[in-house]
Amino acid sequence: MIDAAIADRAVRWSWREHRRGVVFEIAFRTERIRDEFCGQLLVKAVLGAVPDQESGEDGVIRTGG
Repeated sequence: MIDAAIADRAVRWSWREHRRGVVFEIAFRTERIRDEFCGQLLVKAVLGAVPDQESGEDGVIRTGG
């Protein structure tokens, strides 16, 4: 994920540990760049394998400010 984010021009990223797991936040300069990142097969596969414990959904991509 980090390699893909850097290749897609991420401007910053961070890991935060929570009681239920880890959050990996990535910031991109534009929404278009973010959408290109989220559309990659690698990114979809990685996120699809990780369940969201709160909603029960797999591979939830959160966007917004």
